[in-house]
Amino acid sequence: MNSSLNENNNKHKDLEHEIVEDFRRKPEKRKSPFLQYTAAVTACLTAAGLGCNISWTSPAIPHLISYKSEFAVTINQSTWIASLNSVGMVIGYLLIPLIMRLLNPKNTLLLLTIPQLTSCILIILGRNYITLVIGRIIGGIGYGSGLCAASVYVGEIGDKNTRASFLVLIKLGINSGPNM
Repeated sequence: MNSSLNENNNKHKDLEHEIVEDFRRKPEKRKSPFLQYTAAVTACLTAAGLGCNISWTSPAIPHLISYKSEFAVTINQSTWIASLNSVGMVIGYLLIPLIMRLLNPKNTLLLLTIPQLTSCILIILGRNYITLVIGRIIGGIGYGSGLCAASVYVGEIGDKNTRASFLVLIKLGINSGPNM
């Protein structure tokens, strides 16, 4: 009977110690909804870039195969220009788990601006078929990885009341990208 009394006493002290420690901890600061939405919208710019990247071929291919183009692109080459973006996205989807193990989602998004901007520069300044192909593959890697990282990031920064809205922003970004 004495041992059960000591055991109950020890449990009571442990519980008391946990309660005291809980009160000593600093309360977590609640994230500002304005800052959450600002971060989510900023992350969703990657999705808008993806929409632009995907839809770029729609006006560009007819121009590239026309006589007005600065360099000749055949119809066969134009199909590769259009489709290799998807190949790059698959590569990006496969690389993103490795990158996110090393970096957190925010830093991953920041890092992925490098291939995204590189792709845009190559496509804008490209004066031959190979440059466009390389730009499209790099863009696919950057935007494919970026889409995954943005989804994880907005899921992490949002609380249970805002998370769904943030994830909808990603889809909104993809669909509004072609209109930019």
